[in-house]
Amino acid sequence: MNFSREKRVDFIKSGVVLSRVRDLRLGYKRALKRHEEFRAHYQAWKRDPIGNEKYWEKEDLDWLFEEPWIQGHRVVTDLILTRRHKKKKLIDIFRNNIIVKTTHNFGYYKSFSESRHGSLVYKSLIEEEYVEKFKSLIFVHGNFFTKWFESYLRDKLKKKLKNQNNTVDLLLTSASNWHKRRLQKKHIFEVIPHDLMNVIIYRCSLDLEDCEVIDLRNKIIEREFEYRICECCGRKYQIHYFPDWVYFGQNANVNVCFECPSYLMNKEKTGKYFFDLIECVGFIPEKNTIDTHNFSKRLSQEKWLESYKILTNLRGEQILTKPYQQKSFNGIKEHFDSWFHALVETKVLPGGTRKNMCMSSNKSGLFQI
Repeated sequence: MNFSREKRVDFIKSGVVLSRVRDLRLGYKRALKRHEEFRAHYQAWKRDPIGNEKYWEKEDLDWLFEEPWIQGHRVVTDLILTRRHKKKKLIDIFRNNIIVKTTHNFGYYKSFSESRHGSLVYKSLIEEEYVEKFKSLIFVHGNFFTKWFESYLRDKLKKKLKNQNNTVDLLLTSASNWHKRRLQKKHIFEVIPHDLMNVIIYRCSLDLEDCEVIDLRNKIIEREFEYRICECCGRKYQIHYFPDWVYFGQNANVNVCFECPSYLMNKEKTGKYFFDLIECVGFIPEKNTIDTHNFSKRLSQEKWLESYKILTNLRGEQILTKPYQQKSFNGIKEHFDSWFHALVETKVLPGGTRKNMCMSSNKSGLFQI
């Protein structure tokens, strides 16, 4: 079924999250009618909780559990949690959404974790500290914890498997069979940490107590679903809709919406902002690392926010075709042609640097002059 983008946007704004378009199977009209009925009963319940109590006992309200937005509706979920026959089901859904943001991929995690390869990875590599790290990261970063966890496991496994050639060969053979592609030793730290992470997330999430799941759900709602005001442009936003690469790349600095408008300025102002950026961060970043974790992790939250505001002014006016799209530095290109020429013309670089333009870049993405 196809319907216009305007209708889809209106549908989303009405509280029906169609980002995954899972409700289209039911048909647009039927789904809309169902949600209108729900909103009407919800408003009636708010006016008279006792008189409208029976609505929440209906068995056919199970469709609520299929909705991604229900996780972020604290009043409704609190109400459902008071119903014994629905409480366990809702807790299981929260538990499943720890494993994946949307439950339609839950089957893959289950089959992978119970496969011969998943069991081998878990038994060969699991450590108690990995489980503790999983719990600590998920309570800090909520649904965005996976990139931190995978990076942590990669560092740990590099030390653990350093001289264990037999274990490495066994894991590579097993991984090649599961992923159906021939893997070499150079791939070991690309594939195995990710596989181990998937097994740990699945198994450890199932081991969480119900009270831990509810506590985690409350933290996620409070942090990710409640509206915030962008400290740069004043726009309303929710963290829940950030892509993983934005959240991790900006080192969990989430006090801006990452969709702030930028405008083209004259050369003098652009040069001033460029000089202010270098003064703010205290080092000369490479252009391609600006939006990465390597750049943001070096800055305090205050410095990062200050640099973000400066960078917004440096990017210049541009049209974005999708949400959270990475912006280019149109302002720099328009007035200075390149990042290096901007460094030279704004006198950020020491004298004589132009004579030696063979500037190398180290692993952290910083210029070494």
